[in-house]
Amino acid sequence: MNKTLSAEYCLENKLVILSSKDDLVQIGHLDEIEREKADRLERYFLPEQRIEYIKIKQDEFDVLITRLLSGTRTDFNKNESIKQDDITNAANAAPVVNLLNSIIPEGIMKCVSDIHIEINELETRIRCRKDGKLEDMLSVERDKGIALTGRIKILSDLNILEHRKCQDGRFEFNRNNSTYDIRVSIIPGIDGESTVLRLLGGDIKAPQLEQLGFTDVQLEQIKRMIETEHGLFLVTGPTGSGKTTTLASILSRINNDSIEVITVEDPVEYRLDGVLQINVDEEIGQTFSEILKRLLRHDPDVLMVGEIRDEETAAMACRMALTGHLVFASVHTTSCEETPIRLVDMGVKPYIVSAVLKGVISQKLIEKEGGGRTVKADILYFENEKEVRKLCGSLS
Repeated sequence: MNKTLSAEYCLENKLVILSSKDDLVQIGHLDEIEREKADRLERYFLPEQRIEYIKIKQDEFDVLITRLLSGTRTDFNKNESIKQDDITNAANAAPVVNLLNSIIPEGIMKCVSDIHIEINELETRIRCRKDGKLEDMLSVERDKGIALTGRIKILSDLNILEHRKCQDGRFEFNRNNSTYDIRVSIIPGIDGESTVLRLLGGDIKAPQLEQLGFTDVQLEQIKRMIETEHGLFLVTGPTGSGKTTTLASILSRINNDSIEVITVEDPVEYRLDGVLQINVDEEIGQTFSEILKRLLRHDPDVLMVGEIRDEETAAMACRMALTGHLVFASVHTTSCEETPIRLVDMGVKPYIVSAVLKGVISQKLIEKEGGGRTVKADILYFENEKEVRKLCGSLS
């Protein structure tokens, strides 16, 4: 069995084991390793394992030491009936608090969009979604996963005793003077609950348009859209295709002190300086369409609708575009050509679609060399209403 270092020793000496396999142990350190300390570590690990020292940053050390401090097991197993006091006490205990306080910062450091916590029959699997793909973070005991889910329910003001119904909530997480909005979805499975945390806000900034992967010709088309005084521009594509990122990048380019820019989103994913951003909350009746009705009297110049989902929202977005506003929105279609038909299918009159629709960006994300993903897009910029009417075909 490979040797370990206690959490207390690591914290005191500002170092942590990064990996321990066969004959090699990798030790991350913040400060330079003094000769005397190095000699002690070599006497401890040799001759079974040789040591490789790796310099790490403060943020990485904070995550790893907090993870190490969460190492104490909780006392539940699958077949026990968990009482409210037991699960609440475990959820508030230092090991579980430290575990959550290491998972979220690691996700922030890696710029992930979501963290998945899945309780199964034998263990709890924790993964994160980066660049559209799930990656393993760590696995912990099943009982610790139950307590971790309880901790998330407490922070989100959810029912900690409810294990049979789906629950949604949110909580705020503060790190390095930034506040992150954590959206929570909990769904029961046959072996235990599955929790997904979506990380929003904080220091996440919209990238520049030039960084997204559009060609030079496409960038020129988008710039023409931006310079238009009024009309409707749509970004389309499947879930996870980067529509929100593209819209946020466009708004960052447009925004200046001489115009009023407002977004209506579910939820707000990028914080945009100088932009009024509104979260949809259907539980209190604050839907896309209801907010858009109010915004007609709020004197916006540019409006962004996070997603057009229904007839009323589509009609309101088109009405805003007809009355002299520049409106950007996303909609789920697979190509530029079918987008006008999608609006007609939602109940918008073809002549209105022809009058307001000025351009469509249809995009998806593809793998790029060296890792990560980039945008692959088709763009249609309509010079006149006839071009849109032609796409609507017999519907117009």
